[in-house]
Amino acid sequence: MNAAKNPSVAIVSAILSLGVMPIFAHSAVAQVAADTTSTAPTANTLRIEGSSSMKVTNNNRIAQIKQQSPDAQITTRYDGADAALESVRDGNADLAAIGRPLTAQEQKQGLIAVPQKRQKIAIIVSEKNRFTSNMTFEQFAKVFRGEIKDWSELGAPPGRIQLVDRPDTNDTRLALQNYAVFKQAPF
Repeated sequence: MNAAKNPSVAIVSAILSLGVMPIFAHSAVAQVAADTTSTAPTANTLRIEGSSSMKVTNNNRIAQIKQQSPDAQITTRYDGADAALESVRDGNADLAAIGRPLTAQEQKQGLIAVPQKRQKIAIIVSEKNRFTSNMTFEQFAKVFRGEIKDWSELGAPPGRIQLVDRPDTNDTRLALQNYAVFKQAPF
């Protein structure tokens, strides 16, 4: 696939060459390695699907692309990583902007990951919570796995920890599984 045969490749190249924006966890832009039967309506069209965690990053990149190519027609859709990758495989999207690495199975299907950046994941505690100390990554992993269930185990006044988690298929949750501390025991 080259820019002469498929001009949207030029736009794809532009988005990949832009400066990296801060995002959550490990994110990637995925595309299919070989030619697909793309349904792109025009040469200046770029169709991006992906995870909602990539929305701000994509908006920033789109603004940069529009500065360079004002006539570019860029559409976005955020139905999650799995749906985005399926759309790329099926030729219904040019890029899948996801917040996790590709699985070995997805790579075998011809998807290519272009890592964008890796950032820390923010852990938020309610301002009403009396926990005012810092938590180590190991402690967080134990909270996440249900091994630490009370704030007193972390040096705070007693109180049940209420963990609000994302679905098993969430990109940020999947990205956590790549850290050594989460490989030691299941979630």
